[in-house]
Amino acid sequence: MGNVAIEDRAGIETPVTASQTALSDAGGESPGPRRTQAAFHRDRFAHEAAERDDIPGSLSERAGRGRGGWDPLDELAVRVGSTLDPAITAQEVVDLVVPGFADHASILLRESVLSGAGAAEPRDGPVRLVRLAFSAWDAALAERLRTAWPVGRVTVVPEHSPCVKAMRSHEVIIDTMHSLPSSADGSDVDQLLAGRPAVYAPLLVGGRVLGVMLFSRNPARGGFCPAEIASIERVAARASIWMDNARLHDQLRHTAISMQKAMLPTKLSAPAGLEIAHRYLPGSDMAVVGGDWFDVIALSGGRVALVVGDVMGHGIQAASAMGQLRTAVRTLAAVDLPPAEVLAHLDDLMPDIDDSLFATCVYAVYDPATQQCSISRAGHVPPLVVRPDGKTEVLHQVAPGLPLGLGGAMGTFGTLDIELPDDSLFVLCTDGLLENKARDIDSGLNLLRANLADPGRPLQEICDQVVKELDLTKDRDDIALLISRVHPLPPDRSAAWRLPGEPRQVAHCRRLVRDTLASWSLTAFTETVELLVSELVTNAIQHAGGEIRLRLQRDEDALLCEVCDQTRNPPELQELSATAERGRGILLVNELSGRWGHRRTASGKIVWFTLPIG
Repeated sequence: MGNVAIEDRAGIETPVTASQTALSDAGGESPGPRRTQAAFHRDRFAHEAAERDDIPGSLSERAGRGRGGWDPLDELAVRVGSTLDPAITAQEVVDLVVPGFADHASILLRESVLSGAGAAEPRDGPVRLVRLAFSAWDAALAERLRTAWPVGRVTVVPEHSPCVKAMRSHEVIIDTMHSLPSSADGSDVDQLLAGRPAVYAPLLVGGRVLGVMLFSRNPARGGFCPAEIASIERVAARASIWMDNARLHDQLRHTAISMQKAMLPTKLSAPAGLEIAHRYLPGSDMAVVGGDWFDVIALSGGRVALVVGDVMGHGIQAASAMGQLRTAVRTLAAVDLPPAEVLAHLDDLMPDIDDSLFATCVYAVYDPATQQCSISRAGHVPPLVVRPDGKTEVLHQVAPGLPLGLGGAMGTFGTLDIELPDDSLFVLCTDGLLENKARDIDSGLNLLRANLADPGRPLQEICDQVVKELDLTKDRDDIALLISRVHPLPPDRSAAWRLPGEPRQVAHCRRLVRDTLASWSLTAFTETVELLVSELVTNAIQHAGGEIRLRLQRDEDALLCEVCDQTRNPPELQELSATAERGRGILLVNELSGRWGHRRTASGKIVWFTLPIG
């Protein structure tokens, strides 16, 4: 133990060295008759106070034992550290020492430490401290302290105060309660504490200053003897380790949660013809964050990709891998790859993301215009479809595939194409919703089906019920749930035609466009759309032949046009010369449309463009 400064009744600080303290502890010559007398009166007053305050038997004995009495370290390891929450840990420490060791104790941490800025030496001047916990044996005093200096309040402590002196000197300071901060409620509660014998013990870890621990007693109990000062220093040293562990765990936990929240979508927008609701629940307290994720990705042609995935494990490693996978999914979706190819590319990427982990995923593409849904999965639990009449089907026929990262070849992942009826539900989830040690996936699926039996309710209500009824609460994995409801597109929002691949159909397409835009009150765009449609249809007739499909679709902001033909050769944007006879159509589309592109189909390709109309 280092030197301690003891302020005598004349107000002069007299240092007491570690050797003097040890001599007193061993029963040798005490520092002087005044100290012996003080110890005698302290023991007598403590015993009387214990009887007067009706302290329970064991604590009454502790309060009256004097310098050879109870040592809080005897119970510190047993009663403290039940959680890694800094506030709870601090409260456990102060509750341990009151009333047996002191009748008031507080833990104050530096604001910079709690905010994660570090624990360097306090700078010159006042120090900002946060009262993290306190305990007082007197109920009336405890209530007044609770309102006057509430837990969590930031207090500016002057540099001449014993708190700051203890932190800057790294030494225990014995003093009285003074230099008290102003109370939050403007009361004179400081008068109840002023002049009480007090000990200020710095909370140090590896030379870093976390804050200070304060002990005080009613004057009737007397001051603190050297043996008790030694115990206080040991309690503060042990409490510092507990507090630092809790603080670091809390910061790591918040970092992981913040990182996961940043990686998960904060706002999902559904295209016309689709209604979406979702829920995400992190794992239990022991598994703060994990690798579950969900996403809704807008694709060309008003289609949408619905994705749910689960990276093995928990913590920052799993959350980091999840974030990289989600980014990769969005990148591959932007290329308009079929679901099975998206999963195959993710499988190739997984070893580069983290070769110690694997992941499961289900990827579905839904087209509101045709109500067709293409689904592929990689080791993931199967999706469910709930018909409007309440009949629920688990889509086991979607080939399960291998989890991502286990080396599946390009043909490993199959695709199921189904049509979703009007007002049906399409449900994706992770296995954390379905199973734990007491319930297997099949039982969880049956329970999920039972809670989806009434699909006409609002989607948010369905999500709430599913999570409430299936949440395993304890010892469970993360939960991700994504539910979509299919709605037919309004008749005034979409129009489609199938046409033979004949040159005379170009003029017919122009008439269809003109009449449709007039019925939609979009005649201002007729000339541009007629020109671009005639160019795309002409290209399809010249290079593909066979049947051609033309589709127009609009929403509040944009008009979409698609031309589908029977060849997979993509259109190319080329630099034209003055004598070039080909390539002008795509050049016009590129110049006059808002966006354009193409994607492959099972039998050919679709070339599309959009025009902003909002």
